[in-house]
Amino acid sequence: FAENKIGVVGLGIIAMFALMAVAYPILMGTVWDANTYDPIVGYDYNQVEQPAPPSAAHPLGTDPLGRDVLSQLLYSTASEFALGVVAALVTIIIATTVGAVSAYYG
Repeated sequence: FAENKIGVVGLGIIAMFALMAVAYPILMGTVWDANTYDPIVGYDYNQVEQPAPPSAAHPLGTDPLGRDVLSQLLYSTASEFALGVVAALVTIIIATTVGAVSAYYG
C-alpha cells in the first residue's frame, strides 16, 4: 500500500479529516471561548473589521457576521465525515450485491 502514492495521499486526507473531527470537541472544551468560537452564534467582540483577515486569533479569518471560519470548518467536519463513511458503506454493499449476482448468473 505504501508504494501507491495516490493511496497514501488519500489516506492522509482521510486521516486529516478524522483528526479535525476529533479536534473540534477538544478545542471547544479546553482552549476556545464558546462565546467567540461557537460556529453558529459565536461572535468576536474584539474584532472591529468584518470579515476579518486571518490572524493569530482566527487562523482562517472570520465571515461577514464575525464568526470564526476555522471553528465552522471543524464543526461541520464530524457530520460530513460520518456522511462520507455511510456513503462508502452503502456503495460497498450495493457493489458487492451486484457483483455477486452478476457472477452467479454469468
